[in-house]
Amino acid sequence: MARCLDQKCFHDNLVQAMLGREGEDFLTNAKIEMAAQEVGNPHDFALPNDHSRRFSGEDWCTLVDQCGQQRLAPNKMPWCSTCCYDGDHHIFWSWRDCTIDSAGTHHHDKPNRYQVVEELHWCDGTIASNLPGTPPASDSESTS
Repeated sequence: MARCLDQKCFHDNLVQAMLGREGEDFLTNAKIEMAAQEVGNPHDFALPNDHSRRFSGEDWCTLVDQCGQQRLAPNKMPWCSTCCYDGDHHIFWSWRDCTIDSAGTHHHDKPNRYQVVEELHWCDGTIASNLPGTPPASDSESTS
């Protein structure tokens, strides 16, 4: 998958929105979605879960058909075609806990805390953080 930056790659749009926020903690769904929508992601394609690894290091608990194979994902319909939630190029750490009850129903709690990773990657795997010519987020963006 090539690096897009043409507002068609939702992963790259979200990386662009998070540049300058590397390592920032306690971001909420609302803040992340707002930043992603400002750079072109539609509402449902700005969800941080789709770009997150669990801070505990455990896998997600929902089995989905995604990116040509079955994967464990953060929700039933993950929209990031880079599938960064199960690889090294995720954008966020998530504190969301996954449990499955005896009826097979998935329950997720602590859904609203995310930390931006220390080094962001574009969808093709190249490093996005600290690249020459890539402006950091402005002060007003990093505090909103």
